[in-house]
Amino acid sequence: NVVIIEIDDETLNKTWFPMDRKYFLETLKHVNDAKPATVWIDIFFADKWNNQVTDKLLSKQFKDSWNIVLGSAIINWKTLEKPYNLFSESVKTVSYYPPLIDPKNDKVYSIMPYRKFDNWEYMENFSFAMLRNYYSYIYSKDFSFNPKLAEKNYEYPNNNIYLWDFDERPELNINYSEPKKFNRLSFYDVYNGSFNKDLLKDKIVIIWYTAEWIKDDFIVPEYGIIKGIYIHANAINTVMNKD
Repeated sequence: NVVIIEIDDETLNKTWFPMDRKYFLETLKHVNDAKPATVWIDIFFADKWNNQVTDKLLSKQFKDSWNIVLGSAIINWKTLEKPYNLFSESVKTVSYYPPLIDPKNDKVYSIMPYRKFDNWEYMENFSFAMLRNYYSYIYSKDFSFNPKLAEKNYEYPNNNIYLWDFDERPELNINYSEPKKFNRLSFYDVYNGSFNKDLLKDKIVIIWYTAEWIKDDFIVPEYGIIKGIYIHANAINTVMNKD
């Protein structure tokens, strides 16, 4: 149920970095037409773009898509910085990205479902925000995040999520699969409309950089170094496969 749209080397060779937001605008139109369950764009749109018309059109596309999750920036695991308000107010959810890195061996074994920041604001991890959107879509029921519910916040129909509790810090242990096992599309192909839309229907769609020169690399058990996008894809699969 997870499809990865990779901003890969081919995409950046044809668009450059940072990518003009017009590429995201056109790509999201194609993705939205395919009727996915939810879409995560792990791009931190921090500021205004040099073309305000494009920003306004992209904001409208976020609203039209209704199921978009955007990334935020975390400073020293304490301070939270959200995207440019035109965008953060146009999407369904804003979430945070970084996984937990074991200080003993630098490997990623788990993620925290949510955390509280210095301004007392709670925010969910990407994986859990995507799952919440997905289950809301599938069961036509609002599974909005509520920190007051604590562990009960992660009980879904036929799928109760078990969280380890380390020093009052809940964590989800990830059962990893090889990244190549996920359905993957090149961002540039989706931008051009050169893909099978049936692949995205009712799916969890993740858009993020996998280009080799974008250093978003992590060490995980068994598979060694992988791109961060696959940590979250595996976390989602861990919950959905109940393993």
